Amino acid sequence: MRKYLLPIMFLAFWSCEEEAEVLPEDCLGVEGGTALVDSCGVCDSDPTNDCTEDCSGQWGGTLVVDCNGECGGTALVDSCGVCDSDSTNNCAEDCAGVWGGDNICGCTDASASNFDSDATFDDGTCFICEVEMEVLMDFPFSSQLQEYINAVILGESYEFSSDWKANCEAYFIFYQELFDNNCFQDDPYITQESIDDMVSEICTLND
Repeated sequence: MRKYLLPIMFLAFWSCEEEAEVLPEDCLGVEGGTALVDSCGVCDSDPTNDCTEDCSGQWGGTLVVDCNGECGGTALVDSCGVCDSDSTNNCAEDCAGVWGGDNICGCTDASASNFDSDATFDDGTCFICEVEMEVLMDFPFSSQLQEYINAVILGESYEFSSDWKANCEAYFIFYQELFDNNCFQDDPYITQESIDDMVSEICTLND
């Protein structure tokens, strides 16, 4: 029985060698790998980035259909739902935050100093000035100042009145009171610095 042992062992070994399968290589040269070449000739094992066909039928192209159904078109839908390729007429947001709206923002409180009868949306800028601004025009200095300005424009000389400086200083004291009472909230050009400059320049004209 011993004389049959060696041939049987050789036969068993040869059978195992015969069953070992050699797997084919993928496009990356990996035996048994899963990489495939997509339609654009890219070889990898990630199917989520496979090459796709655009709207013109080009593989790997970037053309898309716009909102008008045109392949490669440039039409876009604006914030008001209008689809066109003209960016100059795009829907805009009005001062009240309404897209395509035509609100006029301002103070809608009739009792406020800066009431705007044309305003359709109150923008929170209403204020009440507790000093009558019209009083400024009652100062003699006001008419004197206008006379002086007219003379300068016409290139004529102007003779200042003896009470010019006193009236000028009184005028700007009241002007300062208006400023302190927030009566110029809607005028960004009237600041403390501008008032100080006017006092120093105008009130010394006849010195």
